[in-house]
This record gives sequence, C-alpha cells and structure tokens, in this order.
Amino acid sequence: MALLHPMTDGEYEALLTDAIKDYAQDRVRNGQWSPTEALEESAKGFTRLLPQGTQTPDRYLFMVVDDDSHQPVGMLWYMVRRGP
Repeated sequence: MALLHPMTDGEYEALLTDAIKDYAQDRVRNGQWSPTEALEESAKGFTRLLPQGTQTPDRYLFMVVDDDSHQPVGMLWYMVRRGP
C-alpha cells in the first residue's frame, strides 16, 4: 500500500533538479526543444508553474511513500484552475 503526504520544501528542492532535467530530456526526445535550450526552458517552466515552490497557491504537491518501507516511490502534483 502507498501513502500520500504533503511534499515538504526539502523534498521539493531534492526533486527539482531531477524533475527539470527529466522534463528537458522528454521535450528533446519529442523534438519540441533543442538540446541547447532544453534545460533553460524546463527551468523557466517550473519557475512559471511553481513560483513559490510548495507554497504556490492552487498547486498541490504530495509524496507517494511505500507503507512498508517508508521509502518514496513517486510524487503527485496537481493544480486547480478557476474560471471558464
């Protein structure tokens, strides 16, 4: 079984570098960005979407943790959009 808990600032900082790199690689692999621009564009995207990290209003970040080992196995991030 897995458990969710709100992501801490420390967990966010630990994941951020890998998340930026992984997203950049996906965009390069899909032909959307060149390798030379990918890391910078990815970092800009995270800054735009999560300008206050875990404290960004209407953004919710959680860690998924294995109930038995208490080790992280994933993360969940969603945002709430208001209006039409």
